[in-house]
Amino acid sequence: MVRAARQGHLLKAIGYDYIEVPLAAFGLEDAASVGAAATALANCPLPTPAFGYFLPRDMQIVGPDVGTARVRNYLAHAAQLMKLSGGRVIAFGSGWARTAPPDWPRARTEQQLIEFLSLAADAFAGSGAVVAIEPQNRKEAGTINHLADALQMARTSNRPEIGLMADFYHMDEEHDPLHSLSELNGLLVHMHTADTYRLSPGTGQYDYGSFLKALGSCGYGGRLSVECMVEIPEDEMRRSLAFLRQRCAEAGL
Repeated sequence: MVRAARQGHLLKAIGYDYIEVPLAAFGLEDAASVGAAATALANCPLPTPAFGYFLPRDMQIVGPDVGTARVRNYLAHAAQLMKLSGGRVIAFGSGWARTAPPDWPRARTEQQLIEFLSLAADAFAGSGAVVAIEPQNRKEAGTINHLADALQMARTSNRPEIGLMADFYHMDEEHDPLHSLSELNGLLVHMHTADTYRLSPGTGQYDYGSFLKALGSCGYGGRLSVECMVEIPEDEMRRSLAFLRQRCAEAGL
């Protein structure tokens, strides 16, 4: 959170609207961690309505080693933080947590994912936040690699606390067609963007005109987070923001 606060000052000065915070960085294993997290978020220079990095690296939700009691505890504290901070969406990527051993039955993995979503929905009921299932490419996650996979999970869960998100990078990696965004039927609540090699928007070959047009066609009016895997220089942050604003305006968003 120290890094997020430091970046928050810079991003605010540049003109960004909010900052997406890594939820698992707070620990959230006890009440004290929730209070410390709420204080840190309240002092952040930018609003923090969106959260990524949902689950800790050592937490499994599929496979033979699921610790249900710990998962329940973590979700309860995460939901409490959403109430205190006004958080509105949590990106459920966490590919490490949803990747089972190779010999684990696929049907059981899918059942465990639905069980997890049920626990999450129960925990976040009344919190004001939605857990958004994020398809991730198969190099990073063993399950839910396509928008269609995420849609099926959300429909099976059938809870208002569970929504969908899409990540332009993962869509490109898995060759998900842009028109598939229109099939999400109002469940799309969050978006991640990047560009070729997961660098900042406007630096690569991604077809942002078609991408944003597809978002507009499906009625999306939510947030657009920039998620890159490298440190971005300040001048590039400025160029990417200007690029996104121009392309969004051209697409009528």
